[in-house]
Amino acid sequence: MSEDVVPYQPAMSIIAFEDIKKELRKPTPKKERRTRKGPGGMSLTYAPWSYVADRLNEVFGPNWSFESIVEPKMHDGQVIVGVRLITPLGHQDAYGGHKYLPNNPNASYADALQSAMSKALRRAAARWGIALDLYRGDEETRDEDEDIVAARVALESAVKTFQIAKPDALAALGASSYGEAVARFMTDPGVDEPAAIWRCIQILIIDPHA
Repeated sequence: MSEDVVPYQPAMSIIAFEDIKKELRKPTPKKERRTRKGPGGMSLTYAPWSYVADRLNEVFGPNWSFESIVEPKMHDGQVIVGVRLITPLGHQDAYGGHKYLPNNPNASYADALQSAMSKALRRAAARWGIALDLYRGDEETRDEDEDIVAARVALESAVKTFQIAKPDALAALGASSYGEAVARFMTDPGVDEPAAIWRCIQILIIDPHA
């Protein structure tokens, strides 16, 4: 080959997709693992926000961002938020919550909001593979996320199968986005994220007057 010939360089989206997935799914180093108390005195392991952000920077450089998809809401003593993590691979939505006690002088609303945002971002990043190995060790969180993914897939499938235009779907839900509708339903007692998504499906294809 002549030294003047420049080798063909395919676009990253073509040659690096599998490499990116492998990179995202790298095991979480022990030094980056944190623990917290969970239900029933369980010890749950998670990766801090700083590690998640570092991994996103390492894999995507400046080509990622996240944004709030709904206004923060108070429900059952928790601040609930929804975020969208955007990368060159697409986007992932996730929700997070954190307890907020107005009479606690050591924890402000801003602190609770920041913790809820961090949890939502970690969940969204886990759906890309970052620190997913820690979720596999947390049966409750893993099952919850699997239920969320299943509900989201069902919603997407329902909209596609019944050929519901997005403006019509949002009008039926009385919201400006699916995330807003989900967050609103999550303020009802006993309604978690999967249940809220299934309620959207019910309104759209089963009982428009629900």
